[in-house]
Amino acid sequence: MKKWLFFLAVALFGGSCTLSGQSEKSVRPAEFLKLIEPGGNIQVLDVRTAEEFRAGYLKGALQADWLNKKEFTDRTKHLD
Repeated sequence: MKKWLFFLAVALFGGSCTLSGQSEKSVRPAEFLKLIEPGGNIQVLDVRTAEEFRAGYLKGALQADWLNKKEFTDRTKHLD
């Protein structure tokens, strides 16, 4: 099963990020970028608004606005 990762852009550049799974592990931004390279087993979910997402996002990230309950539910119900 793919690991879940809830991503907020600020967290990526704010020091360390946390990968979720059986155990949590903090990683530095450079290591995080290697872990999310295409073909990996991590899904990146960007929970910002569509406007914020368009301003800059990680390649392959999925966007679902956390503040819009219907959109968030619709876009996340099929995530692994």
